[in-house]
Amino acid sequence: MDQLAPELLGAIVDLLEPRELACLSACSKALQKFIDPVLYGTESSRARAMRWACAHGNLGLIRKAIAHGAPPSAIEARPGPGRSGTAPGASSVLLTVYLAAKHQQAGAFLLLLSLGARMDLPWVRNQVKKTTKWLARHPELLQAYLAAGCDAQVRAVHCPEVAWPLVPAVRAGAPPALVRLLVERGASPNQVVGGGRGRAIESPLSAAISRCSRELVDVLVEMGADIHGREILPPSRARAPTQIPLFAAAKLMATSPEEGRLMMSVCLQYGADINQHACFSNSNELFYWITPLLVYLDSVPWGDAAADRQLQKEALGVISYFFDQGATDSVPEDKRPRRPRRLSTCDHLWIETPYPIEMLLDRWKLYSLTQDRYFSIIELLAQRTNLVDLTIRLVRKHSYRFKPTEPWSADVRAGWRRLLDVLLAQQDVNINLLLFNLIVDKGESIGYNNPSVGLGVLYHMVIESLLDRGADINTLDNPKGTTAMHELCRFYSMKATDPAPIFDCGLNDPYLMNQRYLLFDLLMERGANPTIATGGKTAVDVLLSTLDKATERAKPFLLELAAIMRGEDESESAAA
Repeated sequence: MDQLAPELLGAIVDLLEPRELACLSACSKALQKFIDPVLYGTESSRARAMRWACAHGNLGLIRKAIAHGAPPSAIEARPGPGRSGTAPGASSVLLTVYLAAKHQQAGAFLLLLSLGARMDLPWVRNQVKKTTKWLARHPELLQAYLAAGCDAQVRAVHCPEVAWPLVPAVRAGAPPALVRLLVERGASPNQVVGGGRGRAIESPLSAAISRCSRELVDVLVEMGADIHGREILPPSRARAPTQIPLFAAAKLMATSPEEGRLMMSVCLQYGADINQHACFSNSNELFYWITPLLVYLDSVPWGDAAADRQLQKEALGVISYFFDQGATDSVPEDKRPRRPRRLSTCDHLWIETPYPIEMLLDRWKLYSLTQDRYFSIIELLAQRTNLVDLTIRLVRKHSYRFKPTEPWSADVRAGWRRLLDVLLAQQDVNINLLLFNLIVDKGESIGYNNPSVGLGVLYHMVIESLLDRGADINTLDNPKGTTAMHELCRFYSMKATDPAPIFDCGLNDPYLMNQRYLLFDLLMERGANPTIATGGKTAVDVLLSTLDKATERAKPFLLELAAIMRGEDESESAAA
């Protein structure tokens, strides 16, 4: 080829890749004399040779390009759309070590470090971050990176999480000595790395727990890692706070019960609280406190696959383990903190922490309770819950959703009946107090808290179940010291004088008005006594005490309720 005319040889050379040119130049001095200026004669040609050599691990070409003046640290990016190739910036400059990392060229990376490649360019943060994440998966390369002092270069212009990739290293199973070295060099044992593209948020401890590595947990705690973790505010939407060790262990238990239980025991031995709570944002962007038990139940795969069913069988043992360790079904009142200051503007988005049964039924739906594999879990959870509060929440949430015309309505009724039997069979449930609260809550919520809530089939079922079990509809054994009917009359009497649109709206809606009348009809049919006096006044007296001050829309409503309680029609009540 060295006998070819220069014009023909130049046309051939223009079609060859840098590797082919490098091989060709080694064939003879004449070819080398002709090709070397093409390969290394200009800055762009040297950058082209370095790009190819770093991406393909051609160590000889890297050495020769640098010897001819190519920079060992950063080169010009390949010209393309949006890249001028001249102005410095992330789109026009490539780190040579990033190219080697991107293409998994360990030999090229080590050679570049030995030839003086640096990583302290401020405008290539994303390249540096990806490079250190790749290094974290290769302990020997990460140690070479530290030995070359590159971490100090990166830290000078980037954040500590980029300079010392402790979380990715732990996640990749780095040896304890390397983890200790990273912390000694400056990595925070409590750093938190936000997960992208569906990846969980992690800390070094939670990453060690996800690998079920007791050795790494011990090293990190010894180096200062906080077993209670660090909360992120505001929380990421629909992501469990798995950067907190206890929550990471709870999530691990959902897929690997034995490993998760081991890691949970380790956390508890180091002083973690089984009822630790953290702020959580669900898929509807509503905020509430979440506990490890809720994270576990939400993470269990409740599908029908064989592997999922096996994990569901083991759920009974895991839940029992939580209870044996002192777990409660909600955030204890004495440990419930104030809402985070950074979320003070989101008060209207805060909701009560769901009970485990409540959360599971939101996911399963009521008709699933006809299946024993689900119902056995409900039976276990029902033994450790606030049955009065839970039942009221379930009635609020499910009674108005039920539609008798749906194909699965029979299964819903059966599941609801089965659930009521379990809840009301608990020895510590006060059925009189529960009946009082259900009646008052329903009467006060119609048209106020939720305009859709009415007297549905499921509500009638729970009232009938309580009465059949001997509940007293006229009980005075409650914090108010009055009957349920008396308390509702007091509430309606107070609201009748309020000209606010929220009450007038209820009076304008025939459906909502009819639901209130039906509720009082139901109470009268089931034995409610409006003549019982509390404080010298009967329910009717309390209801009509504000009749003179009531709005014009409210007066007919009050008179109609009074007529129902007296067994009269509205005209007779008005005359009275």
